[in-house]
Amino acid sequence: MIITLLFIYVIAEDPMYHLNPETSEEFSWDELMRDPNDPYIVDAGDIFYIFNVGANLKETCKGQKASAIKKSKFSDYCEVVGTTDKVSFRWINHHNKGIAIEYWTKEMCYSWNEHATYKKTTIELLCSDDEYDFELASRTDTCEVEFSKKTYMGCPQKYTPFVWLRVVWSILGAILVVSTLFACMTCIFEDDYWDEEETNQVAPSGPVWKEMKTIVRKGKSWGKSTYSQIKYANSEYEKV
Repeated sequence: MIITLLFIYVIAEDPMYHLNPETSEEFSWDELMRDPNDPYIVDAGDIFYIFNVGANLKETCKGQKASAIKKSKFSDYCEVVGTTDKVSFRWINHHNKGIAIEYWTKEMCYSWNEHATYKKTTIELLCSDDEYDFELASRTDTCEVEFSKKTYMGCPQKYTPFVWLRVVWSILGAILVVSTLFACMTCIFEDDYWDEEETNQVAPSGPVWKEMKTIVRKGKSWGKSTYSQIKYANSEYEKV
């Protein structure tokens, strides 16, 4: 149960991957993330749209955190139109298959039908065998900036268990590392932790913990012995 919850958390937090549970299809667009010094720039007449995919920009409007901004060519006007603080996904399944990634801001606005919503930037990845540049979609309005790109990364791939297995193994590895570090730190700072006869604490059992206890104790014994030898050598040197 815990592993399942951890897996869901990892997948939900990954801004460059999405699994459609209804169709068992997965999307991944890691290759679209650019270096912060080399963002995407789309010319739209009197303004530029500057954005990145899955990451924030290095230079934004007065240092604000943003993954997409709208900037004037002729004035100081600059507006944040997307952030990575909140990311949502929408599956595209009409004449083109694909996925839409939505980067929301915290600024409220009113759309063309007077519906209150938050400003956002939408990245549409449309399935294609050929690669095209990002284009500004005609549906862009005061509340939503939308870019579309035809790419193979918009083509859904059939889910394979290896993706889940890789994540599960990563989680298990992280748990093992944390448990080992905790055990070692406990051994270092509490000398009598493993001595059940001397304390009321319950020590972990099993062959792995037993071997770990032996290794740690040998290390501590070697360290104390080395320290004693050095201390004795120093005292003998001072007598000379």
